[in-house]
Amino acid sequence: MAHIYTIRCPKCGKEYEVMKGILMSECDLDPMPKEREFETPVKCPKCGFEFSLQDEKYKDNILLSMLAD
Repeated sequence: MAHIYTIRCPKCGKEYEVMKGILMSECDLDPMPKEREFETPVKCPKCGFEFSLQDEKYKDNILLSMLAD
């Protein structure tokens, strides 16, 4: 199962989407791409700022979280 997040960069304010995990249609991905692992920080496409979605101080920067199958 994959999680799709809409995020606002804490540094520059850019809103963007990232996916963590894999979709059912991607189950043949072995190994899972590093950027899709939940522990891997997300990187803003505009300014390059990296942060972890698991870090409590950035929880307000997650605008939307959806599960996808």
